Amino acid sequence: SMASSLSMQEQLLDLCEHAGGAGVKQDDLQRGLREAANGADVDLAAMADALNRMLKDGMLKIGKMADGTLVYKRQSTQEATLFHGLTSEERLVLQLIGTTGNNGMWTRDIRLRSNLQQVQVPKILKTLESRKLIKAVKSVASKNKKMYMLFDLEPPHEPFYNDDQELDQEFISVLQSQIVQFIAQQNRACTLDDCWKFVRTSRISNVELRHEDVQMIMDALVYDARLEPAQIVARAGKSSAAGGSGSGGKTWAKGTTSTAYKPLHTTGALNAMALVPCSACTLVASCEEAHQISPESCEYFTSWLGGVDSW
Repeated sequence: SMASSLSMQEQLLDLCEHAGGAGVKQDDLQRGLREAANGADVDLAAMADALNRMLKDGMLKIGKMADGTLVYKRQSTQEATLFHGLTSEERLVLQLIGTTGNNGMWTRDIRLRSNLQQVQVPKILKTLESRKLIKAVKSVASKNKKMYMLFDLEPPHEPFYNDDQELDQEFISVLQSQIVQFIAQQNRACTLDDCWKFVRTSRISNVELRHEDVQMIMDALVYDARLEPAQIVARAGKSSAAGGSGSGGKTWAKGTTSTAYKPLHTTGALNAMALVPCSACTLVASCEEAHQISPESCEYFTSWLGGVDSW
């Protein structure tokens, strides 16, 4: 009857609600209904009908456990509005893309993780793009591959890549030369904060550079044997914030040591290791073997490796 159907639907929603983000397996839903009915048999056809209706109406969503088992989860009102009118396959793809945040997901990974047929995925992606639920961005790791992320998200902060999502070697080279020249003119060792302030005030960069961005440049200059780090005794004071706001920075006590940098004058050829592109790569922390971002798929590392023998 309609009443029993609604009652079952309400019970299923309640079971999913109590499970929270973990979700509930179909067997556990069946067990919960049986317990609520004091051990009476569950009408499996009615249960399947109620679950399918709630999935279609966006009240529930399907998730996957680590072992591949499907689970049912309660869907928020915001998610229900987002998913309204989508097929179950389109909802699944949207959910998968959402789990990657602003890192995005490759088409191949979408197909593998969704278990959908290869011909289905492009059509689903086109539908989601047309509804402005997702957008395609170029992969920093490989310019020939597109990544998909939720429409309202922005790609990760990558100041050292140009509009074609390629490492901007010219910009990095200018930045390095200007920093070395600035330090040489100071007649003293300069801290990271000194160099960050110089980069910011000199307007060398058209994009906002954070302390950690400038640190990558400093590290590369050390690897290239153009700067050497030195420990200095800090004066009591406060640095600017890492984000550049000037508030909330790090305070240090008088007498503590900090790292500063001074020019290193060398003669002879640089070691080939000093030229490895990883030293200036902003994705090195995410680079792993057999990963989306990996040494095997990096064209810069492959190019460097190919020239090692000539050194």
